[in-house]
Amino acid sequence: MSSIIHAVGHALTGHGHGDISEKRSSVHTVVCEDVQVKSTVNSESQSKVSSAHSSQSKIHSLMSKLGSTHAQIDAYSRRRNEEISEAVQASIEKIVHETHVHQQQLLEDAQQQSNIIESEYKEKLVA
Repeated sequence: MSSIIHAVGHALTGHGHGDISEKRSSVHTVVCEDVQVKSTVNSESQSKVSSAHSSQSKIHSLMSKLGSTHAQIDAYSRRRNEEISEAVQASIEKIVHETHVHQQQLLEDAQQQSNIIESEYKEKLVA
């Protein structure tokens, strides 16, 4: 942001033209048990300032619009990251639940097999 202010200062004082490029990156990580999900949102903005066609009021107007645009992008990025995180969390919970149900079924089947084998063994001992 300081590069933008610097370029605006050049435009106001007539010390040349300025091209401004700003990159932003936001990384969010969610960890649930052994699963880690990492999402990255990148944004890039460019501004060109020309002292020949700019007046101070236009620059202030553009700067306020730029600030609100950045705020909107940040809010959208945060909201989207939360949506993605919630969807991933729901998927993980579903997989964990299905795995638990499957494990329970396997344990029940193993117990039934064990009971049958034990019963057959007891019958052979009595006979």
